[in-house]
Amino acid sequence: GGISIAGGGMGSVWLVDSLIEDAVALKEGGGVFVEGGVLLLERSQILRCATHYDGGGMAVLAGGAAELRESTVVECAVHEIRGKGSALFVNFGASVVLRRTRIERCDSAMYGTVYVGGRLTLASSAIAHCVARDIGGSGSDYASRRGGVVWVVHGGVARLTDSTIDDCHTYDASPTWHSSMTLRARSRRLAAPPEPSFAPVSVDPHGTLSLANTVFSNCTAQTGASAVFVSAEAHLRTAMLSLELPCLAGVPPAIHADRGADLSIRALSVSQPDNCRRAPAELAASAVSGAAATLGAGVSLVGGEQPEAGKAPASLCSAGTCATDAA
Repeated sequence: GGISIAGGGMGSVWLVDSLIEDAVALKEGGGVFVEGGVLLLERSQILRCATHYDGGGMAVLAGGAAELRESTVVECAVHEIRGKGSALFVNFGASVVLRRTRIERCDSAMYGTVYVGGRLTLASSAIAHCVARDIGGSGSDYASRRGGVVWVVHGGVARLTDSTIDDCHTYDASPTWHSSMTLRARSRRLAAPPEPSFAPVSVDPHGTLSLANTVFSNCTAQTGASAVFVSAEAHLRTAMLSLELPCLAGVPPAIHADRGADLSIRALSVSQPDNCRRAPAELAASAVSGAAATLGAGVSLVGGEQPEAGKAPASLCSAGTCATDAA
């Protein structure tokens, strides 16, 4: 790879105005590998780096910490289909902070552009133009039926403040697999396979996602949710979240939570392009679906019919509290 920091808790590296380009690793961390050390990367670029395992741009393992300031991670990749985090892999026990930093055009297969098992903080940062392809391609196990561009797994914590998820998309490589397995299960009187749950940002059971003053713009998914999917026993906290929905027919709701998820939404703003003519009720229905949600300041439909004070649209919630079951 490009740079390796393995300090046993003592190693510390500060890079300023640097370029890490076209680096390749056989295991973790194509551009940067951090384990038990600390990295500060300032006004720098990680460009076209790759790995055969986890963390095409950067991998931070247990005991490691990294902070990127005013930097970019662009066109990084993992070569193995089961590799995790084409741009960034944050392992359990690791911590990564991005400040005024941009991740861009880091497409992935199956296990996401940003894989969060530890703690990740984005402040005034962006993830843009990233595509998670072939999600679900590995077969029948539960893990293969969920994920996204940003994937917060069991025990992971991701916090986004003043940040943007822009033009990010997920594609399921195996929709026919789910249909055939469902029919087979019914014929044998077995439990049906889990529904696919893909989204630009996906949160696994016991994972936590916090969004403050954050914008999702022009993001889509074939199944699951077009912005955030929250699994059962996962946690989502938002304040001043803006959903700029694409004007497309048949896309899943922007936010979906499974039954048993812990979902709290405050001051949610939903908008659509100027040339889109969806009715307010349709726009509201495309915002949130699934398990119970608490809407502290209600929902604002930008450019549409506004809810009464302290309430969200009737098509979405009743008296300010959502309590609908997943379809």
